[in-house]
Amino acid sequence: FGSSLLPPLALRTPTGGVGVRMVYLSDEELAANFAAATAAPEVAEAIAAWSAAWQAHGLHHAEVTPEFLGHVFVPDPPEQLLPEDRRVRAADPDLCQLVYMTDVGMDLQTFDDEGAARDTLMALLPDEITGEGGGLLIRADQVLAEHLMLKYMSKEDYLEFFERAKRPAPEVPGRDPVEAIRRTALDRLQDLTRLAPAIGELKGEYEAKALASPEVIYGRPSEALIEFAKLYPNLVTFGGCSMGGRRAIPQAGDETPPTPPPERDN
Repeated sequence: FGSSLLPPLALRTPTGGVGVRMVYLSDEELAANFAAATAAPEVAEAIAAWSAAWQAHGLHHAEVTPEFLGHVFVPDPPEQLLPEDRRVRAADPDLCQLVYMTDVGMDLQTFDDEGAARDTLMALLPDEITGEGGGLLIRADQVLAEHLMLKYMSKEDYLEFFERAKRPAPEVPGRDPVEAIRRTALDRLQDLTRLAPAIGELKGEYEAKALASPEVIYGRPSEALIEFAKLYPNLVTFGGCSMGGRRAIPQAGDETPPTPPPERDN
């Protein structure tokens, strides 16, 4: 929307203030931090408990590797709207801030000279199709001038954008790859220890069937059945689901990425 006098900013949708988005830890970070995370004493104790439960139920012992853990989640902090040099100038109360509409969304340009800022504001034109355009001239949180052609937006939308543009990216505590891997390893080992009796029962059941090929399972599998299929793909497979890699294992019948685990105190 508006004038070509100002270069448009490619805006990113902010995360906002409703929690922190979680993302997968990269394979590279997982590999680089795996040894440090699994060296923790509590992880060694969990490995010992899992190994004992596994052996007690006749299950073969697997090596604890990055692939063994599966998904590791870490916080993904929201990015700030402007590059840091522009954000600092946008937050300077002594400078004039022009918040305006472009053909790709709102943008902000900082002026040292109020006269130049006013001239630029008044030169803004509405979009030829929608009729939307214009902007606000702000200094020290006070609107000095406005030249708005509103169809779908409101003045408050411009003011809200200005406030967001001034904010630095928030610091998100807890993005510690070693700690994330440690917690994931504990969760995984404790889950496998808990599921050992059920997995052992499945092993006895399917080995007794002496099938020539893996049995294809449809529908929503149980936790134990998912783990069993990972361990014994020669006995069980899932219809329509790929079992070929760490990221391809079905999660209780849901082919979408799994929900990140809740934060724990230990």
